Amino acid sequence: MPRIRTRTLTTTIGTLVVNVDLSVPLDEEQFADIQAALLKHQVIFFDNPRLTPVQHRDFAA
Repeated sequence: MPRIRTRTLTTTIGTLVVNVDLSVPLDEEQFADIQAALLKHQVIFFDNPRLTPVQHRDFAA
């Protein structure tokens, strides 16, 4: 799977995560990239995730 990309939203907090399909399980590298983005930017948003309620639950777990 391709690596994620992020787009910083402000100079102090928040980033937009793009280039990731949240409807399928993430590989270890993608998970680590998302975790690093969350730690660095404190708030992350996903670009158009298109998740069913079950997929959303599974991703959150």
